[in-house]
Amino acid sequence: MACQVVHYPQHSQVITQQAPEPRDVVWSKVAIPLREKHIRNFVVAGLFILLALFWTGKSIDQDGS
Repeated sequence: MACQVVHYPQHSQVITQQAPEPRDVVWSKVAIPLREKHIRNFVVAGLFILLALFWTGKSIDQDGS
């Protein structure tokens, strides 16, 4: 039997509860469509590249080169 654990900031306090049965999960709400997954990956990759270039440009300018 699997149980879900919720941790609280106090180290001595832990609450567990049973995980839902697979037939109680709405699986159509869990999955991400392939098109949306590709769009998200593209956006994240683009933001990563922009931030990497921004930070690299800043460090090069500060070196005085």
